[in-house]
Amino acid sequence: MKQLKKALLATIVLVFAIAAISNATIRRIGYWGTPTALDYTSLQNAYNASVAGDTLLVFPTTSGLGGISSVTHKIVIIGCGRGWGTFSDYGIFDTANYNLQTLAGFPNITSINLNAGSDSSVISSLFFNNGSCYINGGTKSVNGVIVQRCIFWNGNSVYLDGNNNGNIITGNYFAYGCVDCNYYTTNYSTTNVTVSNNIFRCNSAGWVFYQYGVGVTGVIRNNIFRDPNSWGGNTTQTPIISIPTGQMLIINNISNGLTLTAPNCMFFNNIGTGTEWPISASSGSGNLQNIPYSSIFINSFNNSPTLSPEARFVLKANSPAVGYYFGGSAASGGGSPDCGIYGGPTPHVLSGMPAEPVIYNVTGPANNISNGATLQLSISTKALN
Repeated sequence: MKQLKKALLATIVLVFAIAAISNATIRRIGYWGTPTALDYTSLQNAYNASVAGDTLLVFPTTSGLGGISSVTHKIVIIGCGRGWGTFSDYGIFDTANYNLQTLAGFPNITSINLNAGSDSSVISSLFFNNGSCYINGGTKSVNGVIVQRCIFWNGNSVYLDGNNNGNIITGNYFAYGCVDCNYYTTNYSTTNVTVSNNIFRCNSAGWVFYQYGVGVTGVIRNNIFRDPNSWGGNTTQTPIISIPTGQMLIINNISNGLTLTAPNCMFFNNIGTGTEWPISASSGSGNLQNIPYSSIFINSFNNSPTLSPEARFVLKANSPAVGYYFGGSAASGGGSPDCGIYGGPTPHVLSGMPAEPVIYNVTGPANNISNGATLQLSISTKALN
């Protein structure tokens, strides 16, 4: 019965996701049930069959699903979140949806390349284990792409290349990955980018946000920047933000050590465990220095954690980050007026669960079920924004 409930949870979560998507063809990848004409074994094949506005729904599977070599029309790709399979960060399981843990593992995604014509595409709740997400408009532009609630593992990252404008990178978990602006196209600029509510665990080089091109504008807000050692890692590299010529607004972030090069940026209400955030009036105000992690979050960082990697960043009731939001009304988007990943209009979602209705509990008879009998179930649902 326990396995039946888990299977029902997994199936119904994605059935609700299908029902919530309207006016588009739903193409399923990695579906474990009886296949139909709209089921595919790879992302590339599903995309090749799609038209602008279609949705690709990625199911949990142990099989590699590949990537997409070039996206040239609007597409929505929705995965199952990060609380599946055996993902852990130094043994710390990411398990907001713990009852799904023993089902098939992560749908490992290789690179997805969003090129000119892919404006307003959405990449959500995927696990990038063998590749990165590339947004490259070339001499044209890619505008308004949203990359949200994904995990970028083993150094896989988001690359903003060519002309690109108004793209949003929000609610992701970067495990040794980063956001690179014009890494491959240094003669272009990134404009109006939003990088918000992400967890950045820096790679061995330290990069978490880096400008290589001629310029970058936008906002970096409500992120966590942390070094790999703060959860029992094996390196002491500090996170690095390098914006040598860009002009960005950097607000409401929390960091555990940070090397900051951003002479033309403005900083407000950021909190650091060291002296990384400037306190001079010429570059901003309200930044706090030398604040220990133990006074900010409900769980300190050690090798025997009691909470998942994301839940550990919930603020203490008396944290200096509570109510310390800069930038207008945070509650208008459902968030709290706080610093950190759960503040602002787009708060971080545990386990990267997609923005669809989900089943969080199924109850039914535990035994004495005979063949052919009617099975009475009680199903509890809730909506995720």
